[in-house]
Amino acid sequence: MKSRLLILSAFLAITSLIIYGCSSTSGLNSYVNKTICSNYSREPVSELPIKLIVDMIDGYQDNQLSEINSGLAMNDARAISFDLETLKKFIYHIETITKDKDSTISSEDIGIRIYYAKYPDESKWGTISYKNALDGFRGDPITEQYENKHTLLLMPTIKRNDTYFDFNPNDQRTYTKQMNELTEQQQEGSQPIYTNSTNTTIGLSLMPSSSSRSLGTGSSSTVAQNHGGLFPPNSDSGFGFNN
Repeated sequence: MKSRLLILSAFLAITSLIIYGCSSTSGLNSYVNKTICSNYSREPVSELPIKLIVDMIDGYQDNQLSEINSGLAMNDARAISFDLETLKKFIYHIETITKDKDSTISSEDIGIRIYYAKYPDESKWGTISYKNALDGFRGDPITEQYENKHTLLLMPTIKRNDTYFDFNPNDQRTYTKQMNELTEQQQEGSQPIYTNSTNTTIGLSLMPSSSSRSLGTGSSSTVAQNHGGLFPPNSDSGFGFNN
């Protein structure tokens, strides 16, 4: 009788998880059938002192940004924004793809590295090797001004021996090897996949032209994120900390 009750209890628990999804999640993070259930209600909210925020923003604008604008004779971006759904989807795909390929990898060993970057000259936006990734910027008076402006690139990282390496969740070889060492064909003289300018990138995008299509899922692609809103040229009227 006791065994039957245990089996019934387990069945009800599984049924509850299937029906109610994340509502039954009690832990911080669980992953079942490509569903990530997270509950951080017991974790402290991350906060920073207002004075520190103001000093850091002002310090960047008065130093690095000032030098960039004067040295390059431009009005560079001083901020970038992503909507919450874009970030959640990006994190979801990194985690689910990685765990599907290797269930032994812990979420604590996966991260995101943020690279400082620059959009290329508009004359290069149609370059074949860019795979039409910037086509969505054309025809919009705001995004056309992204040319040469400061931006960010978000790259997945995986922890190996206390070091975080850039990796491509779609390419399981990058879980144990460095991306810049992998070649299309493992033979002498082959060009590394991830330094080959003709390869594509995969990433969630805010651009209408590429948000609904994939740029490829082969080994020569890598999960990445870019194309948030730049300020300027977007209006900074919503900023809480203006200089």
